[in-house]
Amino acid sequence: MKFLQELSHPNIIKLQTVFSSKDETINIVLEYLPGGDLEQLIRNVNGVRYGAADIKAWMGMISRAIWFCHENFVLHRDIKPNNLLIAADGEVKLADFGLARSFADPYRRMTSNVITRWYRPPELLFGAKHYSGAVDIWSIGCVFAELMLRVPYLASETEIGQISVVCQAIGTPTEENW
Repeated sequence: MKFLQELSHPNIIKLQTVFSSKDETINIVLEYLPGGDLEQLIRNVNGVRYGAADIKAWMGMISRAIWFCHENFVLHRDIKPNNLLIAADGEVKLADFGLARSFADPYRRMTSNVITRWYRPPELLFGAKHYSGAVDIWSIGCVFAELMLRVPYLASETEIGQISVVCQAIGTPTEENW
């Protein structure tokens, strides 16, 4: 909630209001985005056709949203197609800041058990406690590949399997590129 109150950008879902009810439940009202999410578009192979220009536009919107988050020292930490919602005008908006975290203090330890497994970068699979906006960029790359292929690019059933899938796709890291 805190980050949604602070982040105002055309490609980030807008927090309309927050209120509590009589039973002390906190209610969050977000902008209405009737277009569903990118996962629905990707999976609907027969019903939805899109091309390179669409993917380019969507990736630009996603990149601008993440750039804005990082400029404001916020890591999203769960970028995936069903957290990318579509507005009535076709704009893609980043949503679900439940795992978001400030990274203003580079010495502060963070958990590595974030980001949905298929979109999680190798450093988090190996348990890194200090990381940067690069984790969000990896996830964006996985979303890009999924938009192109119309299936998840790096899908596995376990974390060990995820490491194997990543190494098969891009090679085993060396000392130089790690």
